[in-house]
Amino acid sequence: KLYSPDEIGDAEPDLVLELPKVWNKVKVHDELLPPTGYATFRTTIALPENHPGRFALKLKRMKTSYRIFINGELVVDEGVPGKTENETKAYYKPIVASFFVPSYERKLNVVIQMANYLYPKGGVDSSIYLGKQVDINQMHHQEVYISSFVAGALLLMGIYHFGLFLLRRKDKAPIAFGVFCLAFSLRLLSTGPKTLATLFPNIAIETMLAFEIGSVFIGISI
Repeated sequence: KLYSPDEIGDAEPDLVLELPKVWNKVKVHDELLPPTGYATFRTTIALPENHPGRFALKLKRMKTSYRIFINGELVVDEGVPGKTENETKAYYKPIVASFFVPSYERKLNVVIQMANYLYPKGGVDSSIYLGKQVDINQMHHQEVYISSFVAGALLLMGIYHFGLFLLRRKDKAPIAFGVFCLAFSLRLLSTGPKTLATLFPNIAIETMLAFEIGSVFIGISI
């Protein structure tokens, strides 16, 4: 069900889950749930007395549309989670969302609405990080820098081996290794911090998924 923060207050939970966990691995009445569908998660987080006030959430693999409310306020709105495939608009990009909590607040009531009708895994597929805004931003930037550096190194190695193949066409090893490097460079850019989506904000989610999944098959086939 898709509950608003007001509606979920009195609702009895259907399941108690420890996240991250995709729906495909959850059993209800001894049967695994399908990857498609919609759900609402809720939890409460206690805050220390002297909390920083300015917080941030770091979200990576949320599949594949979601809204997050904290203390009744909408903090993240990525895609459109709906009850049907036609009502749902998928989104597939890591997010760092900042929000402010007044000093008198001692808890965070978190509500997450999610829907998936596109990806073969649905739900929260990676940890959600909560912390000081400055710390979360630093973590995100570090991930982007490392991923970009490794992807760039693989790209250069791939181009170099393509050049070797042009000089020695009878030797097929350089072209095979070059394709392997390019495939995994593309995978790094389309997974993790998804640098490709940051560079091209309007890139279609179907294109991102094609790069992510296709690069694996190309790399394995080599």
